[in-house]
Amino acid sequence: MLGNVNVKRACELLKVPRSRVYYKRKGESREDLELMKQIEEIYNKDPTIGYRRMKAMLEKVTRKVATRPNQVWVSDITYIRVEEGTYGVFIMDMHSRKILLYEISDTMGERMCVAWRKR
Repeated sequence: MLGNVNVKRACELLKVPRSRVYYKRKGESREDLELMKQIEEIYNKDPTIGYRRMKAMLEKVTRKVATRPNQVWVSDITYIRVEEGTYGVFIMDMHSRKILLYEISDTMGERMCVAWRKR
């Protein structure tokens, strides 16, 4: 209750969704904080460093952060050689290298990219 006006009415008057009033901002993850700390340490030593060199220095750290299960997916279209020739589209989890979705087709048309089969 805000004075004599409840939250629902106040949101209607201000044209603000109620979900915005109750939203609690999440903090940064531990991994992101550690990565930001390392970036800041490198930058403080050499403020002229560019993003390419920074990326190279952080490659080990970012690889660890980006390879948790179900965090990064990769896709590929592959030609599978059989009698007629077949194309396959695959989506894999980068961490486990497990195929999550796939589609096989004789032609490389749009149908094969929108019709998925779960593995």
